[in-house]
Amino acid sequence: MTVDEALFADWLRAPAVPPPDEATLDAFDRLLDRLVHRAADGAAPGEVPEIDYRLAAPKWQFLRHAADRAGLVLHGSDRADLRELTPRQPGDTTEFGGQRAVFGATDGVWPMFYAVTDRTSHPMLVSTQCVHVGDPTGERHGPFWYFSITADILALSPWRAGTVYLLPPDGFVPEPSVVVRGHTVLPRQVACPAAVRPLARLAVAPEDFPFLDRIRGHDDAAIFARVEADTVGFPWLDA
Repeated sequence: MTVDEALFADWLRAPAVPPPDEATLDAFDRLLDRLVHRAADGAAPGEVPEIDYRLAAPKWQFLRHAADRAGLVLHGSDRADLRELTPRQPGDTTEFGGQRAVFGATDGVWPMFYAVTDRTSHPMLVSTQCVHVGDPTGERHGPFWYFSITADILALSPWRAGTVYLLPPDGFVPEPSVVVRGHTVLPRQVACPAAVRPLARLAVAPEDFPFLDRIRGHDDAAIFARVEADTVGFPWLDA
């Protein structure tokens, strides 16, 4: 049995490009092994090494590999100088998303959105999510992504270069799953209540994000009204 297509008809699927071949996967693993060994040996105090990425494969494939195969947590930022990520209090309306914590994702694409979206110069309301879905038979599907920002800001193309930080998974707790129409929806968001020191960082540009031309625009007032009326109705496509 497959996932209910109507349930996620407006969500994004993985780009239709060939998956990494074995040689590329080996190259990914060598990059990640160097990070793990460096961390085990003890990097210089305050140092967060930048990954010298020279592979032909798109960066999002490497980051997905880092999350899926290596179990790392990823965090997107407009800053390239962070040495430690400290807990912050977000303005999220959900119990999990509203806690004071360091937030990350167990997905390689989702954090890239936050790295390349210029929320500092262009204040905006962001509505995003990344999930895997278990169908009634227990088979898992996905990931599925959704990206939307304030429509007036979207028209300004508010993109920038940014950084994705690769974090150790220790201390991170996953967002609880929910059941929707018989499907188990598993968000890829995780949170850690303590400060986290990154293992490494990867510079990314807007063109590295595979869904740059698929980001939706919404009306902020409509989003707030829908959240108040239906807290589990995400993604509120008519907003």
